[in-house]
Amino acid sequence: MENSINDLLQEAQVYYQSGAWKQAADSYESVLNQCEDPLLCGQVCSAIGAIYQEQGEPNIAVRNYEQAFEAYQKAEPEMNAEERHQMAGLSNNLGNLLAALRQYKAADAYFRAAVKRYEALAETDEATFQPYLALTVFNRAQAAARGGDHYNWRKSIKQAVALYEGLVKQKPVFQPYLGNALTSLADSYTDEDPLMAELYWKQGIRAYEAALSNDPSVLPLIAAGYNNLAFAQKQERAYSKAVLSYTQALEAYNNLAETRPEDFQPFVANTYNNLGVLFTEMGEREEAILNYERALKEYDALETQQPGLFLPYQATLYHNLGVLYDEKQAFKEALPYYQRALRQRQVLAADHPEGFMPDVAVTALNMATLFQSLLELTADMQYQAEGLAMLPVIESALSQIEQESPALASMQSDLAYFRDFFSNVQYPTLEAARLMREIALWQEEQLSTLEHNEKLSWQHKIVDALATYHQQHPGHRSMEEELAQAYAFQAWLLLLAGQTSEALIPAQKAVALNPTDPQPFVNHGHIQLMLGNLGEALKSYNHVKTQITADKKRVVGLVLDDLKVLTDCGLDQGLAEKVGSALQTQQAIA
Repeated sequence: MENSINDLLQEAQVYYQSGAWKQAADSYESVLNQCEDPLLCGQVCSAIGAIYQEQGEPNIAVRNYEQAFEAYQKAEPEMNAEERHQMAGLSNNLGNLLAALRQYKAADAYFRAAVKRYEALAETDEATFQPYLALTVFNRAQAAARGGDHYNWRKSIKQAVALYEGLVKQKPVFQPYLGNALTSLADSYTDEDPLMAELYWKQGIRAYEAALSNDPSVLPLIAAGYNNLAFAQKQERAYSKAVLSYTQALEAYNNLAETRPEDFQPFVANTYNNLGVLFTEMGEREEAILNYERALKEYDALETQQPGLFLPYQATLYHNLGVLYDEKQAFKEALPYYQRALRQRQVLAADHPEGFMPDVAVTALNMATLFQSLLELTADMQYQAEGLAMLPVIESALSQIEQESPALASMQSDLAYFRDFFSNVQYPTLEAARLMREIALWQEEQLSTLEHNEKLSWQHKIVDALATYHQQHPGHRSMEEELAQAYAFQAWLLLLAGQTSEALIPAQKAVALNPTDPQPFVNHGHIQLMLGNLGEALKSYNHVKTQITADKKRVVGLVLDDLKVLTDCGLDQGLAEKVGSALQTQQAIA
């Protein structure tokens, strides 16, 4: 029988080495049917498990590995060190396989079994078994991370770091493994403590860099390390440090892409994109645009080599560039980026509506916002037509989003707003909004100058523009109020310039346009006072107190402040004191 088992074992091994999996499994099963030695049974079950793992049958592989482990447990008291090593290795392999199947609790039990046995082996032969112990502890940590067991992830990975630090002192060849453990430890802090994450990313990168001269294969790990370091620094809002780290990642990826562009050009593109996102957060739009454009150039080149693969990234970049130009109010520059993003996202949504239809809706809504801005900016009614054309695009996209969410409700609300706006907007309202934006710019210029004549010149321009609008669109109440305020301020500036007679006409126009605003009446009173018409001045002041506002203190304060200014412009001091005294004693001014 022994010879028969040996023959079957040799036969199975020949089949296994040639890749004849079924025949190898059948031969091993025949051995198993005759096997009485638990150690041999364990080895055979392990070999059968390896066959099914090789064939992509992980569940069958697990069953055979578990049978092997049970057999090894029976044989364990008589095992030598090499056989215990086989058992611990099997347990580690089972842990990895179960973790891949998302059976994390079962995986952890086998990892713990492997750790226990390697710890015992390392006590008698540290040089041989400490590396296996470190690797098993590391694997346990990674499985815990994937399973969401943060406590055991952190606990195990710290143990792995300590083991690899000891190994590196003896053999520098373990530097990459130390780097892997340190970067995993850094990753465990990413969400809760960016400062700790930064510390361990830096240590991990240093471990990789120490190995670089002897092992060039770690360069991708260095590049990835800098990328992740930058992310941690961005979370800390340490933006300058993050820019430097992304730049170092970019340098490494560019070096790798020179010899292996098919593998690393996507990482170059992604790092440019990361820089774009970072500069956007920093509020540096021009730098963000520059890096997004560089990323887009890389993705465009990749798209010609592998059509369709990088389309989602291109679409997002076009959208983000549209947003940046939009925020700069460079609306016409933003439009072609949005249009390209919309076309690409519609292509993607045709095949994967659940994944990309929300993106279609977002870009289309941004375009509607853009057309509203252009319409209000230029009062060009062609943008009303373009805005109306976007409505069915938005409506169609939103109707295909099945899952209810606050974001969907918000987009539906936006659609209702745009439907109302573009359907009901009228040219006079748009022209008023356009004019007021232009006047706001003129007022900034007016405030920035110290020359009174220049201030007056700007006010004449503002009055002329508002008066022209009023003539073309009579009855627009809010614009009449704006014109009244403009006349009132024009009258005040003329008064300060010593042009008292000229100030009377805009003051009278202001009163006529807005008889419920106190300022035109107060200014009218000031002008009459400067002209020596005390009675007319008192009538205006009294009208404000009795007919316009009950806030007598406000009127008193307003007039007194103005009188101080006007005495410096030639108002008779005695006349000013007479009016001021009457106001302060709350006497009727009549």
